Formats: sequence, C-alpha cells, structure tokens
Amino acid sequence: MLSKQLIDYTESTFKESKIDILTKTMVKEVKERSVVLQMPDKSVVEVPCGMVVWAAGNKGRQITQDLMGKLPGAQTNRRGSSVDDHLRMAGADESIFAIGDCTSSTYAPTAQVASQQGAYLARQFQQLAKKDILAAQLARLQQGEETAETAKEKEALGRQLERLKLRPFHYSHQGSLAYIGSDKAIADLPFFNGNFASGGVATFLFWRSAYLSTLFSLRNRTLVATDWAKTKVFGRDVSRE
Repeated sequence: MLSKQLIDYTESTFKESKIDILTKTMVKEVKERSVVLQMPDKSVVEVPCGMVVWAAGNKGRQITQDLMGKLPGAQTNRRGSSVDDHLRMAGADESIFAIGDCTSSTYAPTAQVASQQGAYLARQFQQLAKKDILAAQLARLQQGEETAETAKEKEALGRQLERLKLRPFHYSHQGSLAYIGSDKAIADLPFFNGNFASGGVATFLFWRSAYLSTLFSLRNRTLVATDWAKTKVFGRDVSRE
C-alpha cells in the first residue's frame, strides 16, 4: 500500500488535471450516454458521459473456479483459491500450487508478488525433485542386503533428506512506482527499516529510467526512448490504433 502522503499528492494531481475521484461509490447501470451511480449516502446519481472505460476488479478463470468447486470444504473464499505458506492449494493433498491473483492470499495482486512466487516455486520444485531422487535411492538400498557400506550410504542419504526442508514463501517488497499523469509519478521505496516516498517530475524521470532498465535489448530501449521523445515534441498520435 502507498503512504497517505503519496495518496494525498496523487489526489491533488488528479484534481489539477480535472479528474474526479469517487470512492465508496457503486456503479448501478451503464447507459448509452450516462452512468448511474449509487453514492455513499445511498442516493442515486446519473452522470452524463461520452466514453466509459471499465477497469473494476477481475474474476478468476474457469479452471480456478472448477478446482475450488471440487474442494468445497477447504476452498470457501470467493475471491480466489486459499493457499498455505508454501503456496499449496488448501485441500488438494499438497499436489496443486497456486500463485498470483487467482489466490486469496494477503499479498497484493501485483506482478512483483507473482514474479517472486514463480521464482520461489521453481526452487521448490527443484528441491522436491531432488528429494524424490534421494528417497528412491534410499528405498533401493533398504531393499538390498545390509552391509557396512550400504549402512553408511543410507545414513548419508538420510542426512541429505533432513537438510532438504521446504521453506515457506517470504515476500520481499522492492517498492512501488506509478505514473499519475501530467509528467509526474510517485514512488514508495524501502529504505533501511522504513520507506522513502517521493512524487513529482524527478520521480517521473526515475520511473522512466526504471522502465527502460526492464527492457532486454538495446534496440527496444532505443525505440521506446525515441517514441517518448517524439510524443513530447509532436504530441501523441490518436488517429491510429
């Protein structure tokens, strides 16, 4: 979550851009030329409009809903599938894993969280595969003839299996960046034991440099930077899709 300082700054920037924010407001109906809203005091207001862009929440995919439907006792959260600390789907006998915004975990449904969860599961699967290999080797030794050599091998395999303990997922927040229009951006970055919050044109330039750094090739970085420069000089071309 962003700090209150950044929320207030964003709201003031929107106000300068003549963008109205309506919180705790429910969309009751979308008509051809207007939107019907239910205000916090339960009153109904019809707002004229020329274009409506719908970006309200997201619904889980059918496969997620089907899986949850097969586990009614363990999957009771309507927002998404319930998972444990190891990202294993509750009630699935530790055989199904779920990450990202299809889950109802306490983490924000962001790409940063999903990326770390994906990297965590990759490590976990490697550990599980190694554990299965060691367990199979140990089972073969236990079925064979007991000798001093096999006893040492079994002891060594047992120690390796003990060390292969699966650790729970831990999210490390790397900060949040957001563009808020008017060549301004906000940033909420971890700084020692606290957070560093900033907003404005300088943060916008930092946001753009961070965006360019995520592009893989020099060609893509050059093309994107060139497009930004052309848009700044000539304006955005809205005549084409």
